[in-house]
Amino acid sequence: MDLRVSLRRVLVTCILLVCVSSCSTGMETVLTTLKESQPFYRPASVKPNNSGYQYLRVVLNDKETFLALGYEDPSPQGPIEVWYSSAQQVLKIQNGRLKGITGLNTEWSQVDLSLAPAWDEILSQLAKNAHPLPYRWVRTRDEMPGYKVGIQEQLEVIPMVSPSRPDIREVDLQKLIWFEEKKVNDSNQNSLIHKIVNWATKEDLPASRYAVMKQGARTVVVYSEQCIKKDICFKWQRWNAP
Repeated sequence: MDLRVSLRRVLVTCILLVCVSSCSTGMETVLTTLKESQPFYRPASVKPNNSGYQYLRVVLNDKETFLALGYEDPSPQGPIEVWYSSAQQVLKIQNGRLKGITGLNTEWSQVDLSLAPAWDEILSQLAKNAHPLPYRWVRTRDEMPGYKVGIQEQLEVIPMVSPSRPDIREVDLQKLIWFEEKKVNDSNQNSLIHKIVNWATKEDLPASRYAVMKQGARTVVVYSEQCIKKDICFKWQRWNAP
């Protein structure tokens, strides 16, 4: 076995143990509520019914499961939501965007979203102009396996029409505002530094989609479609237990 792979597995295991042990009591309770939910790759047999927790309904490869909110990390750009599956896969979301994911064949870590535009700002511009200029920003992330560090992608956010049959349940579709976020080329992508940093990204990811809703003074992403590889795409929706 490759020594680097072994060391990476040990490091990831230690990090997970530290994260779980730091909030062990709370996480044991959260994971208990997910006993009847299944990991990402298997269907959930029973929908969660404990209204004391917040959930995500996640669909990956047409299979549904539910994750529970473990905790939130404060951040100047907005809280980072940390969600857990019953198999302890971890999904991190910040302002509706993917902040990190572990427990799948491909993992994202150290995702920098500090340059991402705020949804309130985007909606404000959309209210002033039916055809606003696209917002462009740069995301930086690390990807495993392969030790792909410092991958930079320039992304563009534009309004889009509502999909004809979005996989959303128990939400008033008329209140949703849709956006697409996709990778675009920039003038620096032919530079030697850019090629060295992004040597591992040989494929462009499919565009992400976000369904945004105003909830009082807050702007919330209630549904999203995102990919971490061309063949690993998932949908998630905020889910309220009955």
